[in-house]
Order: sequence, then structure tokens, then C-alpha cells
Amino acid sequence: MEPHTSYLVIKDLLEGHNIKNYVFWDSAYVVCGNEDIHELGITHSGFIEAANIYDKLLTDYLIRYTPEVFDCDDFAHLLKTAFSLARVNSCIYAVGKLYDGNGNFLGYHAFNLLPWAFARDNADLSLLLIEPQLFPYGGVTVLSKDGTGKLLDYIYEVMYVEV
Repeated sequence: MEPHTSYLVIKDLLEGHNIKNYVFWDSAYVVCGNEDIHELGITHSGFIEAANIYDKLLTDYLIRYTPEVFDCDDFAHLLKTAFSLARVNSCIYAVGKLYDGNGNFLGYHAFNLLPWAFARDNADLSLLLIEPQLFPYGGVTVLSKDGTGKLLDYIYEVMYVEV
């Protein structure tokens, strides 16, 4: 599948979610969605393939959280790599602040965002927040327009992204 979504569309999507600090590495992107629409560069099967690749990497290499060695940033980079291996170049590496459910700051955290097409055209693009340490068996929610997302008992606030 060829990339069809201009980086400008993704830029507008990020800014519409109050994300102002970003770097783009490509000029066009394949985005994920509810179905495969090849002529628009939208893939659902790519999402499934990326999830399977990620799960295989975690399983085959017995990857577990190891403080200071293989922690949140490494999981987020690995998930971005799994999507790239599935030929989906729109998985976003994100860095932000993590809060508990009461709003207490816990620390800085790395996670992923993914543009998602809920309709046949890109007019209905949303951003999914993915916690790579819980994926592919959970850890996905829709990012709010203010650049925050709530997952389990945690609040994520996006500060910076690489697309």
C-alpha cells in the first residue's frame, strides 16, 4: 500500500489535539482505519499485522520491562518499528507527562499515537493513544482534543512527538 496522506493532514491532526512540538520524517503516510481502502492509503490489515509482529517480537525475544534498560521509551520505539515492518509509517513516537487518576504527576513517559480513520475519508481522522507496554492485548484509547488521554487509572499528556 502506498502512502497517500500528506504530512500536512497529520500536522493539522496533531495541532487539533493541542500538540505543537513535532518532527516529521516522511512527506506522506499510510494511516490505519476500520477497513482497508487501498486507493486512499487506509489499512486495517496493516494494524493487525503490526500487532502480530509486535507480539512476536515480545514473545520470541522474551522482552520484559527492565528499569533503565528496556523501559517505556524502548517499548514505544519497538512498537513504532513493528508498524514500519508492516508498511504502516504513521505510528507516532510520543513523549509526555504521566499522572495518576488524581492528577498527581508521576514522571515523564514514552508511548505511541496512531492516526485512525473511522470513516472512508480522512475527514474523520482521530488519534489513538497506545500504551506499548500493554499492547497488543489492551492499552488503546482515543486521545482527547486537549492532547490528553485516560487509560486505566492514568492520565497521559503529550509534550513532543516524532512521526
